[in-house]
Amino acid sequence: MEKINEKMSSNIEQCPETKPNVLCNELSKNTISSKINPNVTFDEKAVCESNITNDTWTPLARLTGTRPTVDKLTVSRYSPGEWKLHNKEILNNSNIFNLSKNIAFATNSIEKKICSQVDRDQQDTYNDLRKRASTIFCWKIELEKNNNNITMEIDEMKDETKRLLRSNQAIKNIININKNMQKTRNLRMKPDLVTDSLTEELIKEEFLCDEVMNLYTRCIDEIKMQMTELKDAKQRLEHDWSDKTTAHEIDSSCIGLRSETITNQWNLGCVKFPQNQSSTNDYEKFIKETLAFCQIAVGRSRVLRANLKEIVDRSVKDLRNQADKCLKKLSDNEKMIKQVSSTVQRLDAPMKCAQSRLSMRLTRENVENCRDEPHYGLIDEVKGISEGTTILSGHINSLNESLDYLTTCRQKIENEIMIKRKSLWIDSDRCQYIRSSYPSWKILSGYE
Repeated sequence: MEKINEKMSSNIEQCPETKPNVLCNELSKNTISSKINPNVTFDEKAVCESNITNDTWTPLARLTGTRPTVDKLTVSRYSPGEWKLHNKEILNNSNIFNLSKNIAFATNSIEKKICSQVDRDQQDTYNDLRKRASTIFCWKIELEKNNNNITMEIDEMKDETKRLLRSNQAIKNIININKNMQKTRNLRMKPDLVTDSLTEELIKEEFLCDEVMNLYTRCIDEIKMQMTELKDAKQRLEHDWSDKTTAHEIDSSCIGLRSETITNQWNLGCVKFPQNQSSTNDYEKFIKETLAFCQIAVGRSRVLRANLKEIVDRSVKDLRNQADKCLKKLSDNEKMIKQVSSTVQRLDAPMKCAQSRLSMRLTRENVENCRDEPHYGLIDEVKGISEGTTILSGHINSLNESLDYLTTCRQKIENEIMIKRKSLWIDSDRCQYIRSSYPSWKILSGYE
């Protein structure tokens, strides 16, 4: 017996799992069944406990709380209840395999769903990027078209400025011509130093040139202001066009990216909405405002160019009409001078006739002044002779006075002819030569 007890104590020390006091405490707390299978009902736990308590224990086991050792001399180590719990635990472990299969199936399903959703989202993003790139490209083309229009308008305004400057220079030449003509006409002699219609037309031409120059100066100032507005609109267009070009290149590069692209990188800080980002409505509003500003500037420029063309044409027409009036008055003066010269030439014949009559009447004899009648007739003859003599003397005096008057008139006319010849030379040769440098309508319009 002592050998058996020593052997039992050695087996207990070698097997720490055979400490029945721990298992009995757990059984007393009803924890064995809950740890093995939480789904075990209260009846099953009671059956297990009843089976354990009905097991046969040795007096030593009851005193020490230890199980008997399993060897050739003992019947069993575990009770039937523990054996059933162990088998049930093994069976319950098979449910874990089913649960793992269910989890694996659910994982595969979720994986497929997530992958398909990611593919759909990526395709939607790709379509949105293509649509956005197309929209940016359309706005870019529209900006290029407006930029070309405003560039052409700026070139047109530059040409208008150059044309107005050339027209202004031509009008200055007209003013110089006018002053030269007035200075040349002041060289006439005193009888012809009159304020005739030509002088009045030259004065009108001078005032008209001053008004046109002031008008052209104001037009040039308006063109400069319009050029500033056009350049501002062009700057806005070019700035917006540059931004859209960069955005289109970026979106085009984004369209070319795929999941398998090797250049993809981690950029965790980009998943945000910056505060300086604009909305779609603000984006379209900004573009429309830029285009509207450009179109308004181009419209104003075209209206200004049309008004300038009308102003220049009207000014050129007025200047040409005034020049025609001056030429007409100059021609009238030439005709009048020629007419006076011909009139002087026609006075030579009446003067010769008067001198011839005077010479013929001076050759009459005194006997022709009497009558051949009786006494009465003699008296009448004497009287008639006296009267005839008186009349003849009066006629002679009248003829002499007429001759003196005609001579004086001839001298005056010859002097006037000399004056008119000088005036004719001034108006026909000198002034015509000066007016020959009058600019044409193309030069006045600034096209040459």
